[in-house]
Amino acid sequence: MSTDYGTDLWARQTLSTTRTVKGVALIVNALVRRLTTPKGRLIFHRGYGLALDSYVGDEMTTATRFRVETEVRDQIESDPRIYRDSVRVSVVEVAGPNGSDLQISASGDSQLGPFDFVATVDKVNLSLLKLEAA
Repeated sequence: MSTDYGTDLWARQTLSTTRTVKGVALIVNALVRRLTTPKGRLIFHRGYGLALDSYVGDEMTTATRFRVETEVRDQIESDPRIYRDSVRVSVVEVAGPNGSDLQISASGDSQLGPFDFVATVDKVNLSLLKLEAA
């Protein structure tokens, strides 16, 4: 018997109130929200979130890249639907319209199947560029 996590609103680049997702895409939507919510914003879940936009514009040294990849991986793995130690994350700096942006690639296994997504982060938002889900 497969698990049903329900249905949620589509949030690929902006929140759509007319399009819904379920399955692995729903889990990726939740991960995107987690990565764009500033840490500590949820009163009863202080460890939830990561302000990725705070890294935009920083010099992307090896140490900074490692820190961002580790923080993204930790946030993704903290979702109970994601299998720990299955998550792979890479971060690169890319040219954006207003300077340097970050491109985050993440893949792994969830309780509903594998996921693979690529997103860019600028000072304003996170845009999901690619989503592959079983």
